Amino acid sequence: MTTLEFLDYLLQNVPTFASPSVEQPGVGYHYTQHAAEIQRNGRFLGAAINPTLAATQRAIRSTPATEPNGVVFAYFLLETACKMAPDCPIPSLGPRCDVLKLFYRSAVSAEHINDGAVEGRGVRQLLILADQISHYEILGHARDLQDLHSW
Repeated sequence: MTTLEFLDYLLQNVPTFASPSVEQPGVGYHYTQHAAEIQRNGRFLGAAINPTLAATQRAIRSTPATEPNGVVFAYFLLETACKMAPDCPIPSLGPRCDVLKLFYRSAVSAEHINDGAVEGRGVRQLLILADQISHYEILGHARDLQDLHSW
């Protein structure tokens, strides 16, 4: 699937993403509890492209993404990714979130609107097809990055 095909799919099938548009090459910031799996794979895998795509944003603890042609969610600003990352200090909920800087060839940006179940409603997000990520850098734990900056 191309980025334009994905944009068309969102418009037709996933109404919780408003005002989607195509973004040219750039960078985005992604938080995850699965940085080790990404490093082991040597690449990103994404969430399945289907009408319930937005539901992956609701999970406090997520499972590693498995779709080679799936979607990776990111934010335009490091600050936003750090603030949106769930802090998971309870061992049963999993490790703390790492933030990664993603370099992408193209992406879709959209405002995630919902029934209020998603914190950060109204924040414009990047939805990047996994095969559009050229490379990435692990920046560190979200909480540690917040402590370094005066956001």
